[in-house]
Amino acid sequence: MTEAPFTPTSLSTFSTQVIFEEFGFAACAKLPAAILSGHHYTSTQPQQEPQPQCALLGGGRINCALVIDSGFSFTHVIPLYKNRAQRAGIRRVNVGGKLLTNFLKETVSYRQWNMMDEFQLMNDAKEALCYVSQDFVAEMAKLRPGGGPNRRLRAHEGIRRNFVLPDFHNTMKGYVQDEQPRLHEQYQEERKEEPEQQVLSMEVERFVVPEVLFRPSDVGLRQGGLPEAVVEAVESCDIGLRASLYSNIILTGGNVLFPGLAQRLKTELRALVPEYYSLAVHTPSDPIGYAWQGGGRFAQEQPQTFVTKAQYNEYGPEACQEHVFDVQW
Repeated sequence: MTEAPFTPTSLSTFSTQVIFEEFGFAACAKLPAAILSGHHYTSTQPQQEPQPQCALLGGGRINCALVIDSGFSFTHVIPLYKNRAQRAGIRRVNVGGKLLTNFLKETVSYRQWNMMDEFQLMNDAKEALCYVSQDFVAEMAKLRPGGGPNRRLRAHEGIRRNFVLPDFHNTMKGYVQDEQPRLHEQYQEERKEEPEQQVLSMEVERFVVPEVLFRPSDVGLRQGGLPEAVVEAVESCDIGLRASLYSNIILTGGNVLFPGLAQRLKTELRALVPEYYSLAVHTPSDPIGYAWQGGGRFAQEQPQTFVTKAQYNEYGPEACQEHVFDVQW
């Protein structure tokens, strides 16, 4: 069972009780998803030659990893050493997929259609059209009000996209309108044959919404963004681990699927990290299911981390949570 860092003890204890008493599990292990992702990463990476300032296990296996887990509610940055979280280095950015979708809902509702009650629909639009800008100031300059020429250029610069809303008669799910440029006369002829559609046009929203991951102050959160959280997490760890942590950054969770996020993160980190540290940001092919895959490996290789029903009955939920689950990571 995965559990987010900083979960209140009362909720953790209650979830332990539900697992054993209501669901009747024979045994259970509770860990943050980032630890499972880190275990999967260190288990599947090829062996490396020992290098200066690099922490390796015996046989050349990677010993350290920095997992960035950006999910629905929060974004956590967790440094790992020997598959154990370094608690002093854990950082949380209070930005997740829910906040980004709500931000997109408010922006779109102010500019075009009222979409405040359409969370899932706007979540689909966010996943289909949003991306992380590599130069936010330059992108904003393209869309700055400045007369007709700027507006005519927007479609050619690849910024404006149309998201067709479902009518729940012909279509049940929104989709991105054809991105290929069409002649005006041809477009008018096609429009006559197509049923009437409600179209949501997105321009600045496409890159302003994911920018909150890097600048939470844009929505009123008084904290640093993702690059600052990474640097704080690494600098809170032992100096001997920092080189390995910077060179083994893993992106997991649904929010890392925004195009351009890994490249933007590496660019901003390079400006904050000393030049004698090498940087490497890894994005798995399936960042959403990466922790699940790591959980399968972890269950086979670390059976001692499980608490059995007999132990739970003997010691109770509070003791299991405090003396077993909380100590494991």
